[in-house]
This record gives sequence, C-alpha cells and structure tokens, in this order.
Amino acid sequence: MLNNFLHFHEASVGSTQQEALRLWQECGSELYFSADEQTMGRGRMQRVWSSPVGNLSLSLALTPSRDLMYSLGFIASLSVLRAIQGFMAQSDGSIVLKWPNDVLLGGAKCAGILIEYHQHPCEALILGIGVNIRSVPENAPYPVTSLLEQGIVCTATEFQDAFIREFQLLRSELQRSGANSIYKKWSNAAHPAGTELNIRTLKENFSGTYLGLTSTGTLQVKLDTGEIREVISADCFIAEGI
Repeated sequence: MLNNFLHFHEASVGSTQQEALRLWQECGSELYFSADEQTMGRGRMQRVWSSPVGNLSLSLALTPSRDLMYSLGFIASLSVLRAIQGFMAQSDGSIVLKWPNDVLLGGAKCAGILIEYHQHPCEALILGIGVNIRSVPENAPYPVTSLLEQGIVCTATEFQDAFIREFQLLRSELQRSGANSIYKKWSNAAHPAGTELNIRTLKENFSGTYLGLTSTGTLQVKLDTGEIREVISADCFIAEGI
C-alpha cells in the first residue's frame, strides 16, 4: 500500500485498465493494479498495446479534484522519465518527453500512457502505464525500444516501485504548488521549442513548430502561415521521427 493507495496484482489479465476500474467501482478507494502480462492491452485511440511478461503493465485509479485532473498525465510521464533515469548509469539527455504522453529513449518510444475518465460511481481517472522493460512490440508503426536494448537493467517490479515513488512526490507537488509547476518540469524534459511536429487530430492533419505548453497544458504550435494554434487532443509526431 502507498499511503491510501491499495495495490492489487495478478499474473495475467485481459486489461489492467478494466481491472483497475472494476476494483475502484467495488471499493471506492484510490488504487493501482499491476499484472505480469496483459492479453488485451490497449493504447490511445483503441490501438493494441503489447504487454508480455517482463514489461510493465500498470493502471492507477485516481479521484483527484477536477481542476487538477488534466495534470496527472503529465505527472505520469514525468514519473516514468525519472524512474528510468534512476536506473541509468548517468543521465545523458537521450530520454525526452513528447506531448501528450509518450516517453522516448534514444529517439524511440519506450513507454506510453493511457488516460480514461469515468463518472460512476463518482468521477475518477484510470491512468494506464506501459513500459517496454525487456521487449518491444512487433510491427510497430513507429520506432520502438526497450530499456534492456538501451542497456538499462531492471525488473518490472523494481520499475513499478520507482515509478510509484516518483508519482507520489510529483502529485504532492501538484497539490502543494499547482499545475504550472508540473508543466514547467514537463517542458524542461520535453523536446525543445522549435522542434517540427506532425499533428494528427480526428478532423485533420497538419504540421507546425513546437512553441511549448500553454498555462493549461495544451500544446502550442506555429503553423507555416504564422498562425498560432493550441491543440487540446491529438497524436503528435516529431517530424522524420516519432
């Protein structure tokens, strides 16, 4: 248990997201649920997320105040980054964050975060964390890597414990100092301003130059026309990369 967090674990489940939601609906407490493997893991836009034994499959059921809810995805990606750095011999700048919720290591995706909002029996956020600890999915449509491929050695349990510690520290900072403190830390760990991005929404695809985050955590880019656009929800790719 982490403070008031309950912890549940199974060897194999269909989806840690579904199990975390079910358990939260039953007990009404904040919790995290982990599994050695998922057989029906999913990512954003209902994409399949490969979750074999050896990788991290973890979901948190959280009940934050509505004004802090949006910030938790940024906290999750920062916590993954800090946990990885804790297992590196030295931090060399090879690990960066990409909006909205990816972690890149050596220019390739090593972790993803899924955020799902639910309202029954009360408002809750189910936060899914997937990290390629030992293996990578086959036939991914973008570059992928694992911690092991990058020379970083740890078990899924060791990584989970490190992630939860970092998550708790950053969540305490969020509650104490507000969202802007988290957005600043995220921005300092992300690809730099001036990075060219390809952005894919449900309605259109476009490219722009990354300017940073707004005060509410949305993505701000400058189009070739000079227009400054704020993006609330989209898939984002570094041009000629991921």
